[in-house]
Amino acid sequence: MGHEQAALLVGETGILLLQAIRTPSEEFTPRLQAAIAATVGDTRGLVWGGAGAMLAAIVLHERTGDPVWRALVLEHFEGLWDRWAYDENVGCRLWNQDLYGVSERRLGALHGFAANAFPLIRGRDLLPPERLDETLRRVRQTVRATALSEAGGVNWPVAAGATTSPLFVQHCNGAPGFINILSSLPDDAEASLDPLLLQAGELVWTAGPPVKFPSLCHGAAGSGYAFLKLYARTGDSQWLERARRFAMHGVDQAERALAQYGQRKFSLWTGDLGLAIFLSDCIGGPAQFPMLDVF
Repeated sequence: MGHEQAALLVGETGILLLQAIRTPSEEFTPRLQAAIAATVGDTRGLVWGGAGAMLAAIVLHERTGDPVWRALVLEHFEGLWDRWAYDENVGCRLWNQDLYGVSERRLGALHGFAANAFPLIRGRDLLPPERLDETLRRVRQTVRATALSEAGGVNWPVAAGATTSPLFVQHCNGAPGFINILSSLPDDAEASLDPLLLQAGELVWTAGPPVKFPSLCHGAAGSGYAFLKLYARTGDSQWLERARRFAMHGVDQAERALAQYGQRKFSLWTGDLGLAIFLSDCIGGPAQFPMLDVF
């Protein structure tokens, strides 16, 4: 697998991060540092790329204050910054991803632009002050330039500039993921993205829960988190009610799947564990998306 074995969600960085959080030990620090550094400059997002490793370094710095983790955050920031290229045809800056045998400028919340933007937003207090405003400006510019608006709803394609790119309404691709990723972006009175995010939320509600298994990645739980995020951002209880309706739909989907297959699906991103966390947050907990906001 090459350096992919060091990735956050499919490699050892996530395992070592959990170990560092649960049982801190200097014994594993060099190995964790090496794993995080292995994906510098990899633009393939949170699952395979540098964005996931940068997020791990941010979490470790938040917990320890150790400057070694801040240094790795900045190393990853520079790796992404250097590859963030302006596309005249789209009118914004994008990253290119070589993924699954295809080279394209993906936009989604796991592998694309939104995924790479997330650690820049989450770790913005660690970024060089002279780059911070420009980073946020670029993020807002790209969100606007790639948004597709119709009949009061907003969505984003899998890839920018591709007329044949499919449209999904899931966390991994489409409006729910953009809301989940961008909900912590500081609002700007002169360049607010809130109107777009609210329209994206309306699209998620109109589309309804995905028919796939109720998971975080591409199911009712991941889409429902978009409503929890909008509730936290706006205080409008309509979004909490919508999240709870998606939650109940997800419960029904999970129970029907149990009856059909004779067992539950236990993974965090594609199974009942992610659904259970979403249900808990719908009861009254904070809108903390697993592996993005909380570890």
